[in-house]
Amino acid sequence: MHAWIGRALVVLALSLVAHAIVLVVGQRALQVPPIGFGQGGLIEVTLRRPEAPPVEMPKAPVPERPATKAAPKPRPAPPAVEPTTAREPAPTQPAPQTAPEPEVAATTAAQEESATTTESPLPAEAAGISVSGEFDASGSALLAELASPPLGPASLPVSARYVYQTTDTRFPAVTGKTIVNWRFEEDRSYLASLVTTVFGVTLLELDSTGHVQRFGLAPERYTEKTIGRSAWATNFDWTTHRVTFSTKTHERELREGIQDRLSFQFQLMALGQRLLNRFRPGSSVVLAVGARDDVTTYRFIVVGNERLETGAGEFDTVKLERPKGVDGSDSRIEVWLAPSAAWLPVKLRFTDRRDQVTENVLAEIAIPAQ
Repeated sequence: MHAWIGRALVVLALSLVAHAIVLVVGQRALQVPPIGFGQGGLIEVTLRRPEAPPVEMPKAPVPERPATKAAPKPRPAPPAVEPTTAREPAPTQPAPQTAPEPEVAATTAAQEESATTTESPLPAEAAGISVSGEFDASGSALLAELASPPLGPASLPVSARYVYQTTDTRFPAVTGKTIVNWRFEEDRSYLASLVTTVFGVTLLELDSTGHVQRFGLAPERYTEKTIGRSAWATNFDWTTHRVTFSTKTHERELREGIQDRLSFQFQLMALGQRLLNRFRPGSSVVLAVGARDDVTTYRFIVVGNERLETGAGEFDTVKLERPKGVDGSDSRIEVWLAPSAAWLPVKLRFTDRRDQVTENVLAEIAIPAQ
């Protein structure tokens, strides 16, 4: 019994010693690392890492910026201006430099003026046509010209039917027919119509109605309809002297001599008979024409005389040409007038903006119309 108690006391004493050793060692382990290394080491690392990038990053762009700034080497002007010694003779140097500048500007302005003055005859020159005189066949100029005509009054048939053979470059293998009808009433009103057909299909319809006055045709209403599109009209109000359009809301001034896209052919017949001197080669005749949505200008150059063979016979003709605009905005129109047939257009050729050509050549004349 006593031996067992002794052993227990020895074990208890050893356990107490072991616990004391653990407490001492554990306290040292807990106190030294967290305070001495743990906090100090982490703080140093977290501070140095963010500090290092901002110090190195600005250093990198700094050499790049001077490189870009140094690129303005085109600023050699400053070194030339920097020497103060050069600034003293500068008052004499700028004087000759500023003097030539206005001279250059003056020459360029003169060149621009010459360019603008040569732009108007460019279409005629491009076609190899020389223009000797221009006649505005509208307004007061037309009235003054007709005040003392060199020839007698123009004669237009009471009724007539003209048949043309029609070809189109878009359909080279097809030949159509264009019929133009003209009728003149006792009240001096007229009715003109044009119909183009191919294989019995109507491709184009034009109608012009109005009155014949002392200056020629005075259209009142013009309509046009092409296949696949709705008709549109141009109206000429001689009471208010305004031109209106079915496709636009604006209005234009109405002057004596203005025509539409069909009546201009008959107006040329009347002008050719009464104003023969205006149809000499090299001269030009200007017609105002009411088109689809505005009033445009047909500036015909008298090219010269040409012998022409047609289905209705051979004619000595006077060729007129409206050259295509420099910017391609205007279509080219060529008309061959036959003085022996009351200046009837025996051939017409139309070249649009896309260089597609439609040509009408006279095949038959029926007077009076049947």
